[in-house]
Order: sequence, then structure tokens, then C-alpha cells
Amino acid sequence: MTNGTLISVLGLGLILGLRHALDPDHLVAVSTILSESKSVRRSSLFTGRRFKFISQALQVIVGLFSLSFGLFLVWEYSAQRLIF
Repeated sequence: MTNGTLISVLGLGLILGLRHALDPDHLVAVSTILSESKSVRRSSLFTGRRFKFISQALQVIVGLFSLSFGLFLVWEYSAQRLIF
């Protein structure tokens, strides 16, 4: 994979990630969480404690899946079995 292709893929991932983060349901969820308390720090700590274990487990699962999928694509591309 050339540098230009890699930068393009990473840029596309960043744009799609930002688009997903700014979805209306995410904005409503964040504003609801922040409105529960007068302090942003306090509300973020409260939310972090509430969902700490579930959130960490899901992040590990998604991270491992993403890593394994990326390694699979690199493996297939390096073996010339995957053609873009």
C-alpha cells in the first residue's frame, strides 16, 4: 500500500468517524449526560463509573476485532491475494 493510499484511507476513516460522532442521537446523549450535573467534570466521572466495566469490555472487543481485521487485510495484501 502506498503512502498516498494509506493517507487517503486514514483520512476517510477520520471523516466518517467525525460524521458518526456528530449524529443527532450522540449529541442528545451527551447533552443529557452533561445536563444531569452542573459540572462537566462531575457528570463525566459519574457516567464513567456507571458504565466503566461494560464500556471497557466493549472497547477491548471492538479493538481486538479491528486489529485482527487490519492484520488480515495486511496479510492478504502482502500475499497478493487481495487486489484493490
